[in-house]
Amino acid sequence: MRSPNASRLGGVVAVLGAAVLSASCGTSTPIRADAGGSGGAPGAGGSAPGTGGSQGAAGQPGTGGEKATGGAPGSGGASATGSGGAGGVRANGGAGGAATGGAGGKAGGHGGAAGGGAPGTDAGRDAPAAPAFTCNLVIGNSTTQQWFDGGFLTHAGIDTTRWEMFFVAHHYIDSWADPSDSAWTTPLDMGHACAHDASTPDRVIFIVTFAPPYPPEATYETDTTSIVQNIEAKYPGVKRIELMTLVRSPGNVASACSSAANNEQSIPAAEDQGIAAVAANPAFAGLVAVSPPFYVPTCADFVTDKPQYTTAGAADVANVYGAYYAAHP
Repeated sequence: MRSPNASRLGGVVAVLGAAVLSASCGTSTPIRADAGGSGGAPGAGGSAPGTGGSQGAAGQPGTGGEKATGGAPGSGGASATGSGGAGGVRANGGAGGAATGGAGGKAGGHGGAAGGGAPGTDAGRDAPAAPAFTCNLVIGNSTTQQWFDGGFLTHAGIDTTRWEMFFVAHHYIDSWADPSDSAWTTPLDMGHACAHDASTPDRVIFIVTFAPPYPPEATYETDTTSIVQNIEAKYPGVKRIELMTLVRSPGNVASACSSAANNEQSIPAAEDQGIAAVAANPAFAGLVAVSPPFYVPTCADFVTDKPQYTTAGAADVANVYGAYYAAHP
């Protein structure tokens, strides 16, 4: 049953696209590096050595990933103080090309050594993978406990020293929106805590839920916005907040696995729209994201007419989440 706390209206807008995932997780698109450009043009030289040119200007992002080319030495001419040529356009993570100063002087382009820039980096191929979060805290309901303790922590690729969870059964976003709600002081499930920073997780995954009858989009926006603000206040070291819905019936069709009304096996459009709007709120830029929708592999995973899972179903759902978070640590 839903909590008696009143839902608040209002909210903020925006959205983060998400890949649909069933028993297997989605793949991410590699990111290419920007390209290195050529070095600055030669400065005017001199018959007698002049003073060195000034440092070349910083290169702008390019489009490739190739090695930048250094500028050529200055040619002869009257003795004068020359300025350094502009630094070569640099690759993402790479150095710019060398610039050549007037009167035989040389100044390196931004990030580049005189005589040639260092090779750029192709981020899609050479850059290291993003490091895993030190501590991931999952906050949810009874179904969250089912999959988290039902095989998620033993899934290949899940580092148990980086995950923790607490849940409150039959507790919905209108209650979590209250910063003084007692749910926020719930002990960690089974006493299991991250090996480091257990009290200051850097990623918090919050399960958005509301019991039928479902509220309008504005309520989801208002309450979820308050929840994000609560998480920021209670976990000031958080670097990412992920908003997640319950796992869904095949195709997110309410009657796919049950003919009972209000079976909570599908997610209403207002919920998806509301949390997407919160994620796109400029105030949360770079912090809040929406997890992709997840689906049960089979209707048999649900307890009849309920959103809870059978024992086998909890294991199936644990594998769905495990596959995704093994790939997104």
